[in-house]
Formats: sequence, structure tokens, C-alpha cells
Amino acid sequence: MSRAAVVTTVALAMLTTALAPSSAEAMDLEAGARLGGGWNSLVSPTDPAGTDTLLQGSSFGGMAFLIGPTATMNLTEFEGAKLNLTADLLYGFHRASGWERHMQGDTEVARIDVYLSTHVLRLPLMVQVASSDDTVSPTLGLGIEPIFGIMSGATVEQTGINQPVQALETTPTTSVAGLVAFGLDWNQGDFVVPVDLRLAWNPFVGTSTVDRFDGYEDRQNPGAYRVAFNWQFMATAGIRWGL
Repeated sequence: MSRAAVVTTVALAMLTTALAPSSAEAMDLEAGARLGGGWNSLVSPTDPAGTDTLLQGSSFGGMAFLIGPTATMNLTEFEGAKLNLTADLLYGFHRASGWERHMQGDTEVARIDVYLSTHVLRLPLMVQVASSDDTVSPTLGLGIEPIFGIMSGATVEQTGINQPVQALETTPTTSVAGLVAFGLDWNQGDFVVPVDLRLAWNPFVGTSTVDRFDGYEDRQNPGAYRVAFNWQFMATAGIRWGL
């Protein structure tokens, strides 16, 4: 079992055990759906001079899309606020691009562009503090987000290079990110409209180019590139009904 999988399993077990209310307690449960979009960022690797690198150490960035069911359970209430446990099951499609430029003076004479993509299942689980205001409640959530890779791919495009395009093999990646979310719950009586801004940080992404490949041997046998991102910025909105 990978380190990310172990961390995910242990963290989920500890969080749900610590926060689950006893059977004698009343539970306010809401369920619905949410969707969102955002930006993926894979920062430049830390490749020392003379070591193997990809696109001269380019960073990658691109758009994200999310959709899926959501649920919120009230754990307890205190003066002016309430404590909730929120969970989503989100399908995510993520893209990012990086490039390498070849220059003669100030003129670009050749260029290589790589476009990464991946399909994932995201399971964000957060403890959320919300204002007890009946209409508009500011929220702050902290938690973890297991991310399960389903499928990935890469497209390589060359400009000004008279050589065959060398394919980049990829592999979907399973990992776990830390998550923080700032938002609002807009209570409409029969339903609630939650909106938030989310920041996910994945500490399991390799810091060097070699670390980001699965089964790297050398330039001729690099293995498959793990498609994952250090940072992801997302905005989501949804709707929930009481159960």
C-alpha cells in the first residue's frame, strides 16, 4: 500500500471516529449536489544541473472541472455558530500544459508543448464551522481530500523541430491532499445554496522530475509520468435539502 493510501485510511478513520455523534444525539443531515471549476498548478521541479528533466523544468498549469453529490451533517452548536461535517463525492477532470522554448537571440525558433489531463474521483471530508445566522452563514472548513486517479493522458506538440514526436506515457495517480475552504451557506428555507473557494495542497507530488515518473530508469526508459498537482484552486456552488 502506498504512503498516500496509508495516510488516507488512517486520517479518515480517526476523523470519522472522533466526530461521529452518538446514536442518542439528533442529527441534522442535508444532501444535494455541487459543481465547480478552478485551476491546477504543478510547480517547477527541483532538478539539479546535469540531471534529467522534462521540458527544461517547466511548470504546468490549467483548468479544473468538478461535479458530484454532497452532504452535510450538523455535529453540535454553540454560541453564535455550529460545527458541521461535510463530505463530497466529486468527479474531477483536470488539465494542465507546460512548454519548452528554443531561442536564437530574442527569436523563438522551436517549441515543445505538453498537455496533461486526468480523470479522478475526489472525496473531500471537512470539519466546517458555520455562523448560526438563519439566512446567510459564513463558513470555514478544514480537512483532507483523497484523490483517486482513474485515467490520464498526455499530448505532445512540436513546432520548428524536424524530428518525430516522442510520446509521453502517463499514469493516473492516487494521493491525498490537505484542504481549506472559505464560503457562504445561503438558506432559502426549503433548501440551502452553498458556495465556497477551496485550496487543496498535495504533499505527495514528487519534487524532482525523476520522482514524478513511475519506474524511471533513464531517458530512454523513463516509465510513466504521474499526473498530479501540488496546488489546486477551486470555486464550487451547489444545492442541499434537509433529509
